[in-house]
Amino acid sequence: MEFWHLLIVLSVIMPTNVLSISSNELLELSCNDDMQCKQFQQDGIKPKCMDGHCQCINSAGENVKCKPMNNKLSNIIGGNCPCNQPNAECYQNRCYCVIDSIPSSDKRRCLKRTAVLGDPCELDVQCQKGDYNAICPSTLGRCSCMEQFANHDQQCLSKVSDKFKCTSTAECLKEFGSNSQCDSVIQRCLCSDGFVTALNNSTCLTVSKYLADCEETSQCINTMGPGAKCVDRTCQCDVNYFPQVINSTKTGTPKTVCTREAELGQYCRVNKDCNDSEQTMDCVYGECCCKFGFYSINDAICMRSDSISKFSQSTTFLHIVFFIVSFIRFLN
Repeated sequence: MEFWHLLIVLSVIMPTNVLSISSNELLELSCNDDMQCKQFQQDGIKPKCMDGHCQCINSAGENVKCKPMNNKLSNIIGGNCPCNQPNAECYQNRCYCVIDSIPSSDKRRCLKRTAVLGDPCELDVQCQKGDYNAICPSTLGRCSCMEQFANHDQQCLSKVSDKFKCTSTAECLKEFGSNSQCDSVIQRCLCSDGFVTALNNSTCLTVSKYLADCEETSQCINTMGPGAKCVDRTCQCDVNYFPQVINSTKTGTPKTVCTREAELGQYCRVNKDCNDSEQTMDCVYGECCCKFGFYSINDAICMRSDSISKFSQSTTFLHIVFFIVSFIRFLN
C-alpha cells in the first residue's frame, strides 16, 4: 500500500516541466543567484535565478529560451572594435591594450606597463614592475619608494634606522656593521644594494632568491616580489602565487618571481592569461571569466556546475523524501 502512496505523491509534487529537463540543460542553467545568470543578459532580455535555474524574461514579461550574450557593447577595453583609446589595438574584434600597456582602473585608458621611479603612474603594479619596493601614491601620481625605503640613484634602498642621522658611510658602518652606507642627501643610513633591513632595524640581511636560505620574508620579497614568503627558512611563493621564470628588467637575465594566480575579472588578452591551479577560467571580452560549465561562487572562485547542481538536487531530494514520509504517516 505504501508503494502506491509513494507513486501518487511523486506524481502530484513533481512538476512535469522539471521531469522533462535534460541533464545537460540543468548543468548549463543551474544557479545560486542572479549574478550567475548574467551571461544570458541581452537587449530586451532579463535573466533571473529562479528555483535554482536561470530563466530569461523578455520585455513583454514572457519566458524565453536563455542564450549566452554574443556581444559586449561598450567603449571600454574589452569592448567592440574600433579602438579609439591611445595604445589600444583591435584583436579578434575586441579592443585590448598593446603588449607593453595595461588598462586603467576604469578600463577606459591604456597605461604604460612599467614605470620607473619618478615616472607618472596610476597603479602600484606599474612601479613594482621596475622596483618591488616602489608604489604609486595617489597624492603624487609618480612612482616613489615605500616609506621604509629611500630613492638612492634611481633604486629603492632599505633604511636601517629613522632615528640615526649620518654624514658619512663610516658612521653607518660603525653603527650598523657592514653592507650599509650613508645617503648624504637625506642623512640616513641605507642598506647597500643586495641587502635589506632586518626586523630589529639594526642590521642588513642579504636578499635571497627562490628556494635559497632566508631568515625573514623581506629577503625574499626583494628578489621575488610581494608574493614571496620565508617558510621554514626557505624563500617560497605564498598561497595563491606560483613561481615563474622571467627576464630581469634590470639585467635581462632569467630570475624566478612569484606571480599571482589569475582572479575573476582580471584583465587578459588570451586564455593563458587566466591560468589558475584548477584551469577554471577563460578570457572573455578582456576579463577572466568562469569557463562554460563553471559558475562563480561569491565572485571569488569558479566551481563546476555539476557540483552546484548535484548539491541543489540532493537538497531538493531530501526535502521530497521528508514530505513523502510525513504524508504516508498521515495516511496511516
